[in-house]
Amino acid sequence: MAGEMPWIIPVEAFPYIWKEAFPSNLALGTIYHDLSVIVMTIKSECSRGVLWQNLSFVGKHIDPLIHRLLELRIKKEEIDETNFLNDECCRLGALILLAKIRRRFKDIRPAFEGVVSMPELISILKRHYEDWTTFKSSILWLLIMGAMETENAEEKLWICQQLPRAARMMELKTWDEVYVISSNMLWVGDVLDAEFEQLRPLVLMD
Repeated sequence: MAGEMPWIIPVEAFPYIWKEAFPSNLALGTIYHDLSVIVMTIKSECSRGVLWQNLSFVGKHIDPLIHRLLELRIKKEEIDETNFLNDECCRLGALILLAKIRRRFKDIRPAFEGVVSMPELISILKRHYEDWTTFKSSILWLLIMGAMETENAEEKLWICQQLPRAARMMELKTWDEVYVISSNMLWVGDVLDAEFEQLRPLVLMD
């Protein structure tokens, strides 16, 4: 990944941005483009107040993306410093986001639960965290996704301990600044804002 990617971009630029973000994984870049469009659609439809009753939206837009992400899984023994970020970590972060969006729909059947192994994600981060030197906004976003997703107290504590370090890499000093960066990425406030605020007392910002 060559450098920092702008997240506040016009929709017509998405295909080019994600090709640059994932130069060695065009399939994941295409998925991120499609996910960006879906996130923008959800944000627009949320204001009308009827989206979360529309189960056909899940079958048409959410579940196919989850299937595509599952097909890109990298075997644990094949993960190294060259693919942990652009491939596996970003793939897992997208799965967490889609799972959270999916749960927000009313009366949706509980499919695709447990598609992200949090112990596996944390294991990858512990092995390769020092290699995360570019695209810093994505590590911040991924850590927040993981902290909100895990139900294991030890895992949540470890992730929350890493968040201030990730924030310092971006020269962020407050939790509100962290929110600004995160919410400018792939973010649906109607789904994520309340959980994000619950993390505030757990993250000790310097």
